[in-house]
Amino acid sequence: MIDLPANAPAWMQVAHYYADKKVREKRGGEHPDIIRFFQEIKHPEFDEDEVPWCAAFIGACLYESNYGHNGSAWAAHYGIWDGADEVDEPQYGDIVVMTRNGGGHVAFFVKDNVNGTIRVLGGNQNDEVNYSNFSKSVVTRYMRPNGKGKPKIRPDEAAGTIGLPSLPGYKAPGPVEIAVGAGGVAAAFTAQDALTAAVFVAIALILIYVVWRKRQS
Repeated sequence: MIDLPANAPAWMQVAHYYADKKVREKRGGEHPDIIRFFQEIKHPEFDEDEVPWCAAFIGACLYESNYGHNGSAWAAHYGIWDGADEVDEPQYGDIVVMTRNGGGHVAFFVKDNVNGTIRVLGGNQNDEVNYSNFSKSVVTRYMRPNGKGKPKIRPDEAAGTIGLPSLPGYKAPGPVEIAVGAGGVAAAFTAQDALTAAVFVAIALILIYVVWRKRQS
């Protein structure tokens, strides 16, 4: 088991909790934690655990620690999000946006291995939440959460009410600031960039269609 730094951000405590719990895709069924990750980022249409869920994991960790997430199920959107600031030199807990075969990936930065690779903590890494190494060559951006993202946690989903332990880094639950479904997410993106919103909606519709076709086969 990897030890957490004494000053670990609350979202890293949550992420570490799920790694220690060994959350993994469930063959022949659905892992309830992964399904809940999608629900917490307001994408209940993704109701199986064998779809890309790395961004859902990042969003859920931020949400459960009362930090805003971007409401997106797409890794690349964490690189164009006003809830985090791009940085050149990452520190523990920053968001790492990456490219990989078949699409993108997003995880939390743990450390520089000083050999051309970095250590990250993320979901959907070999179908589970774990600590893994990635080449720096696949990194597109390092993003540092700034607390401006929405939605934040609901009072009834504070630590301890959804099966999580009491975590010392948690903030007290704030007001309800929940975007309503995909429309709320699209509106948030429209405020930033209309083109980005259109691309987001189109990609979401394509993924929903692919999942539907998979179920029909």
